[in-house]
Amino acid sequence: MNFVLRHRRLFLAVLIIGVTLAALGYKKITLNEDVTVMVPDALAPEVALFQDSPLARKIFVVVGGADADAARQAADAVTQAMTVLHDVKSLTVTPDFLLKFLRYAPVLFDDELRAQIEPLTAPQNISAKMTQNVRALAGPEGIFLQPLIVSDPLGFLPVFAERFKALSVGGALDASGGYLSSPDGATLLLVFDSTASKFDQRAVREINTALAVARAQFPPGARAFLMGTARYTQENQAVVERDLKRVLPLTVILMAAIFLVFFRERRALLLYALPPLTVLVAAVVTASVFGSLSGITLGFSAVLLGMASDYSAYVWFALRGGREEQRVAIVSELRGTILLSAGTLLLSFALLALAGIALFRQLAFFSACGILLEVFVALCVAPGVFRCQEKPERTLTVKTLLGKKTALIVTALLIVSGLAAVPFVKFNFQLDALNTVSAECRRDRAEFDQLTGSVQEKNAFLFVFGDNEDEAIRHTEKLSAQMPEPLPLTKLFVSPERAAENYQRWQEFWYRPESGIDYADLTMMRVGQEAKKHGLKPAAFAPFQKLLADGGDRAACDLRELYNPFIVSGSRVAMVSIIPENTAVPADRDVPTLLVSAANIHRVLAEQVFTHIGVIMAALFALCLALLARLLRNWRQALLCFVPCWCGMAAFFLVLALTRAECNLFGFFIFPMLLGLGINYGIFIVRQQTHRETHPTKAVLATALTTLVGFGTLMFAQHKVLFIMGLGAFTGVLTAMMVSVLLLPPLLSHLEENLHH
Repeated sequence: MNFVLRHRRLFLAVLIIGVTLAALGYKKITLNEDVTVMVPDALAPEVALFQDSPLARKIFVVVGGADADAARQAADAVTQAMTVLHDVKSLTVTPDFLLKFLRYAPVLFDDELRAQIEPLTAPQNISAKMTQNVRALAGPEGIFLQPLIVSDPLGFLPVFAERFKALSVGGALDASGGYLSSPDGATLLLVFDSTASKFDQRAVREINTALAVARAQFPPGARAFLMGTARYTQENQAVVERDLKRVLPLTVILMAAIFLVFFRERRALLLYALPPLTVLVAAVVTASVFGSLSGITLGFSAVLLGMASDYSAYVWFALRGGREEQRVAIVSELRGTILLSAGTLLLSFALLALAGIALFRQLAFFSACGILLEVFVALCVAPGVFRCQEKPERTLTVKTLLGKKTALIVTALLIVSGLAAVPFVKFNFQLDALNTVSAECRRDRAEFDQLTGSVQEKNAFLFVFGDNEDEAIRHTEKLSAQMPEPLPLTKLFVSPERAAENYQRWQEFWYRPESGIDYADLTMMRVGQEAKKHGLKPAAFAPFQKLLADGGDRAACDLRELYNPFIVSGSRVAMVSIIPENTAVPADRDVPTLLVSAANIHRVLAEQVFTHIGVIMAALFALCLALLARLLRNWRQALLCFVPCWCGMAAFFLVLALTRAECNLFGFFIFPMLLGLGINYGIFIVRQQTHRETHPTKAVLATALTTLVGFGTLMFAQHKVLFIMGLGAFTGVLTAMMVSVLLLPPLLSHLEENLHH
């Protein structure tokens, strides 16, 4: 410790240089609000596949109008505005795409399509359809409809286009009008494909700007809203930003008020400056290691603000309780307690980093960085800055209000009540419990789910693997043949073998060898006759004749322009089908599959959280008990140090049960932290009673109040993750502080009396 005091200016310079470098790097921090970092690593394969699935990079825009025409006009405006973005492509069914699809359609010609097409070739239908075509050509849109009419005068295309319903989960949407639409056409679903690797703030801002441009061109009463990953990114970022603007200033103000009560000297400015400096350094170091910073982590900085001055405050009070000649002895004696306290906290965060959740690791690393800086300042900077008193302050003592037996009964009742409350706590491990969205977003989500059939909630993603796309299709067809209802995508995406069978069926339909009738020539003759009746040239329908003669080109239309069900996973390709969640998928040893559903994710989430947190808490308890027993040389006193944290956890469960607040998986993040913090308060009180350290009660009050402010302000946050962490930690820390100050001294006296007897 003499070395520290002799080189105090060096350590102060190191602190200043480190903070300066952190300040220079702060502007380079990028925020990333991604819900996938909140799920266990055990779900990493499913999450990785989902991120590459057809829906992950889709931008959905729901457009509504007073009628079908108004909705289409608004949809055209949105499409025009969105396709200006360099990394966004419209997946609208255009006339050009339909013509290409018409050339492709014969490879889909199964028995179902044959039964639907044959009535259209009857003489009476040909006559009626040709009359309808003439009226359409004479109308205002005739010039646009001409390519479709001469290529498909009998109306085959609407029948083929029904297969697009395979892209609409539940078949709730009509795909024949160019856009996916509700049956009345007044609500349209626009789908855009994004080539961006992720929806960051810039991408979301560009999308919202494009929608604003489109809305300016809407007819009266038309509306549009965004859904999908981009919308959730926007909502969560907006909530986190609002929370940061509300929570951080409130934390600073309340902490300043507490500091003005306990620390009113010029040399205490270090204590005032330490919280923001600690957050700054921890944020920069964490962002540099992880590449970006979660908004949740930045919101958690309110907690770090409250904890940042704790150890330096202990040094402050200890030095004020002694004379200058005692400085080295005081700090040397306090050093062991501070290192043990910091060690328990660091151990809790280190074990928490092993919980298998990416955001837990980031939060743990962020907190550990702050604690290490806090210890450095407390042991290397503060001893040379703070001064001793010529007349040492008297140690604050709290009059024991409870008797020994009463304290024992109160402690037991609190712990038992907390355990009894556990069955009444509302646990929610769904991913939606980690998203915080506005009421407007919830209403939009309900309409979107109604339109699409709740694609993510009521359905599962079936990944069927192969060495290439054709093999993935073959495997999907094989699996589909074993299911009660065929997989919808097998009606659109067919293997080369299935395409050859269907094309053979198409040829046999038009050229019937068993009857010797060339049905294609007969149909074209009837079309020509009807054309002449209406003054049209039969030769104009040559594209239709070509379709009958040599249609069925599998390469004529790339359906992936509209919907790409294929993803690359390592060296394999997977075809992704969206199926009802309760669908039984047959097991086939030759067909590698993976089923990802919301129910499975929720089940694994619950299992992983309970398993990891249980193991972490058990390991943390055992390691901390060993460290405390070695320091205190008394395992009974070591066990007594755990009483505040046990009571804090019990109080958290009790509050959750009484308030009916919903506890998501981040509520469990608090338990290791409560164990570390609660032990700290217990350590300092026990040390005061057994080693007569100066001012620990006053220091515990001051540091606990600042920590309470850090956690308590999080309860004003709207984000579900920040709120539950704030509620749990505030309840737990407040209880641990009160137990440490009011219950622990009589319990310790009771223990000493028993040992004496």
